Amino acid sequence: DASNNTSLPLAVSAFTTDATLPVVTLTSAIDGATVSLPLDGSARTKSNSISVSFNATDASGIASLECMIDAGTYAACTSPVAYSALADGSHTVSVKATDTFSNARIATFTWIIDNVKPEIVVSGTNPITVAYASVYNDAGATASDNVDGVITSLIIPTTDKPFSTTVLGDYTFIYNVTDKAGNAADQKTRTVHVVPADQTITFAPIADKNYIDAPFTSGATASSGLSVTLSARLLDPVTILGDSITITGTGTVVLTASQAGNGNYNAATSVSQTFNIAKQSVTVTADSQSKAYGEADPSLTYKVTSGALKSGDAFTGALSRVAGESKGDYAITQGSLNLNTSNYTLTYVGANLTIGTKAVEITAAAKSKTYGA
Repeated sequence: DASNNTSLPLAVSAFTTDATLPVVTLTSAIDGATVSLPLDGSARTKSNSISVSFNATDASGIASLECMIDAGTYAACTSPVAYSALADGSHTVSVKATDTFSNARIATFTWIIDNVKPEIVVSGTNPITVAYASVYNDAGATASDNVDGVITSLIIPTTDKPFSTTVLGDYTFIYNVTDKAGNAADQKTRTVHVVPADQTITFAPIADKNYIDAPFTSGATASSGLSVTLSARLLDPVTILGDSITITGTGTVVLTASQAGNGNYNAATSVSQTFNIAKQSVTVTADSQSKAYGEADPSLTYKVTSGALKSGDAFTGALSRVAGESKGDYAITQGSLNLNTSNYTLTYVGANLTIGTKAVEITAAAKSKTYGA
């Protein structure tokens, strides 16, 4: 300085600084059932104890390792650190590594202890009755868990035997689910009764018929596909063979279609249709006839000029004429000609028998005599 005072030499010491945090790695978490748990925060377990393994490194060295459970107090620890008698719920193990420069880093492992079973609720009707050969879509069930929330997608449905609505009987649908901690819900079931199906008959009205109409079919069907049985009243003018109806007379007919069912289908409600069978109209026209006076009558014939007869039917009786043998016209009448009046309406158109003059040829007999005799 200005007074020529000289300072003493300054001693300088070398020193090191470190701002790098230690590296703390959790290597495993094993519950009391020796199950290795995932370290990503999704772990669930029923065990009330845990063992967490870890390691820590730092370039300057690790001065201390401390562990803490939940919001407790850090305490010196070594790997693995274990905790027991833990209550159900969420827990966190914290591992803090401190290096020689007091730099500290914390690694945590969080998991949930869960010993509460999930609950299953069966959806829809239970028990339920379904008909033979119908389409059945099971309503399933829902599941919820106190920790995992809705876990319906985890339900495993099964049946006590292969299910089919084409095999009558009782079936049990079984629902099971397990939460992520391994808690199994109480099993729930639904009973499905597969019973004979109802069936219906389709039978359209039948148009009125004529006595000479050809055999026809009813067209009646059952929704089951089973054959329909046709029947008529005792005195109805029809015969029935299978689904074919043959007309045998005239009048009102009541046809009834029925289906008695079988092991898979209940009997159907019968359906009846009523129709009328009309008489056949036939017109007969007499043929005009003639003869000469004194001759025998010709055969009185006729033609069917309208309508037709049913195969196997025939006229009875014959035509007749007004009596008389003198020259003139004599009406040809229906006489006893007839058809079964129950089935036919007969119209007769008459004609005449004409008696004409009879030609007479006279031949003179040759005669002779003697002159003067």
